[in-house]
Amino acid sequence: MVVLLAGAAYAAYAGASLYVHLHHGGDGLVSAQAKLSAGLRSGTPEAIRGAQSDLAGAGHDFSAAYGSARDDPAFRLLGGLPATGGQVEASLHLAAIGEDLTRAGQAVAQISLEIVNLRQAYAGRSLTPEDLQALLQKAEELTRLYGASARLIGDDLRAAHQERSQVVTANLVPPLKSAYYRVDEALSRADQAFVRFQDVRLLLSQLLGVSIPG
Repeated sequence: MVVLLAGAAYAAYAGASLYVHLHHGGDGLVSAQAKLSAGLRSGTPEAIRGAQSDLAGAGHDFSAAYGSARDDPAFRLLGGLPATGGQVEASLHLAAIGEDLTRAGQAVAQISLEIVNLRQAYAGRSLTPEDLQALLQKAEELTRLYGASARLIGDDLRAAHQERSQVVTANLVPPLKSAYYRVDEALSRADQAFVRFQDVRLLLSQLLGVSIPG
């Protein structure tokens, strides 16, 4: 009897810890997206770095959640039970979605930081022909460098949608359902933002106010 009670208590603790990681990860994603948007809009590197910090924390939380749901003996047991197996599987999918979104966000943040730093270098001054030529050269370098990153961001988002398509939230327990709502919000925002990052050359042109030849 004592062993059963101890096992139940540990399973409850493990479940609570898992949900905390999933919720914290989702909050980190949403916070990072807000800071990235603000940083690009205002040209503030500090906001972008704050987003990078949020993404690092979110990545840690989702990685911890995935490892726990996959490897913890309590979840191995719960995963084999009809009443709880679906909850464990949904937790694994959610953690995987979070990891995909974190990777995509980190790539976006790096691109954003480079763009903001470039904007700051030329902000508040009249550009000479030499300035304009140097700016165009740097913009072209960034376009070449981050063109591949944009494709990888797309791959991560497609992977996230594939994971999400395998889960129906109607029967999930409230803490897990709430975590899904948060990550769904982040996934929707990521989809919208990716439209801008698919064409790095166009994004640079818009944010720098300079026409970059194709």
